Amino acid sequence: CFGDTESVRVDHEREDFERLLLRLSTDEIGDDGEFVLERVEPRAREARISYRSRPPHPVRAAGMMLDAGWLEAFFFVNPNLSILVLDDFADGDYATEQVRHLVQVVHAYLRGEGVIESRRTIFGRRRSRLVLQVNGRRWVAR
Repeated sequence: CFGDTESVRVDHEREDFERLLLRLSTDEIGDDGEFVLERVEPRAREARISYRSRPPHPVRAAGMMLDAGWLEAFFFVNPNLSILVLDDFADGDYATEQVRHLVQVVHAYLRGEGVIESRRTIFGRRRSRLVLQVNGRRWVAR
């Protein structure tokens, strides 16, 4: 019986996260991009959404995943880069605020903002990162 209760809780939590991602994506991105929920496996805990830019913006794609313990935005450039936020996203108001910030970063990326920087590590390898300035805050995807 515990397994059934756990499954229902996981489904409900994921559905809450999906609604949050859809609502904030609609509010923040609007007509600048397309977005769609992704369901990889039925028992997955995280909510996933993928984004694509729309003309007249450059062709760009991104994704986001949200779970009770982490939030991650992916930027599909070469190589793929991401911003990971580890925290407790069970609190609705706090989660809404944090997700909104990261959706705004994705929106800026879809509009063509951001600069890819390439730096050499101490071992001589090159590392790329995406730097975006959104609402006075600097975001770095590695």
